[in-house]
Amino acid sequence: RTMYCHRVPEFPMDAEGELFTSLKTRLSTKAVLEPVDVQDFFSVLTTLRRDIHAHPEPGFEEKRTHATLRHMLTSLAGIPEASIRTCAGTGIVADIKGKGKPRPDSAL
Repeated sequence: RTMYCHRVPEFPMDAEGELFTSLKTRLSTKAVLEPVDVQDFFSVLTTLRRDIHAHPEPGFEEKRTHATLRHMLTSLAGIPEASIRTCAGTGIVADIKGKGKPRPDSAL
């Protein structure tokens, strides 16, 4: 089944907007996400993609993109600032701790 954004994402991105703040609350309080939560998360990611594409930056000069992604990781995903580090100038490495047994590292 194909999933589409059921809500028009806020654009330009507004970290204090209703969709963003509502999703942030649900992600931090629910152990299992419901379909509406996943759809809202998809909407926020769509807005993030549109925001990044609306502000192109040359390679290894992605300062705004770096700051935007770092903000999303800390504010929406709840990853502590201490678990995020910069690599190659503008890249991001985030250590995400799970609740299960340790698994091999993944890179996106």
